[in-house]
Amino acid sequence: MDELDDALANDFFGLDDDMLGSLMIDEIITEEFADYETTLIASARSVRMRERAKMIVRHRQENLSKILTELPDADESIHILGHNKFDAWCFVPRCLELMGGTADELYISTWLIAHPYVRELIEIIDAGKIRLGVSIITGLLFKRRKPESYAMVIEQMIGKKKGRFLQAKNHAKIILIANEVLNKYIVVETSANMGTNESMEQTAVYNGRTLYEFYRNEFDSIFDRDSQKELHW
Repeated sequence: MDELDDALANDFFGLDDDMLGSLMIDEIITEEFADYETTLIASARSVRMRERAKMIVRHRQENLSKILTELPDADESIHILGHNKFDAWCFVPRCLELMGGTADELYISTWLIAHPYVRELIEIIDAGKIRLGVSIITGLLFKRRKPESYAMVIEQMIGKKKGRFLQAKNHAKIILIANEVLNKYIVVETSANMGTNESMEQTAVYNGRTLYEFYRNEFDSIFDRDSQKELHW
């Protein structure tokens, strides 16, 4: 279990593991449970865990900002070898920041996404920082391993028609984020998932429309091919 997961242990809607195991996520996201997270009074321990998780997230994003000080120019790449200082999600808010706060579109391919990162993603979407849309592809274990994250994606993004989501046999870790006005077509290729861990991870940040469109076209074809399976829009 990674550091952030450990900080969030027993913290899904304030429930412990035994209680969580007795509730099916499909029931949690029905209308009956629509306000479940906001109406449940969190315990003091849950509050501390959430605050610790937020602190970890902020610290890791600050670490990346000291290394990724600017986006690469056209057809250039920046290669980073990280030592448990930041993770894949940190590149999303950092690239947005270096683009002046807005982007045209965002694609995320990852195995799992930690709950605080889904929260931040929803905040980014709600703030209108991604102009055209957000597309997410995760692995098939996302729903079972990160039920709180899955529920938030379904309720706050899919349920409000703010993006598209697909579970697939996926282990690729790629982020696409573009701002056409700035001529920034950023491709982030990384070994890291969107959750903290103790491992060394490598990342390449590339700026190029040809590679960007290669990945985007491949991802769009996956959504089109699997639209009658686990796709949500």
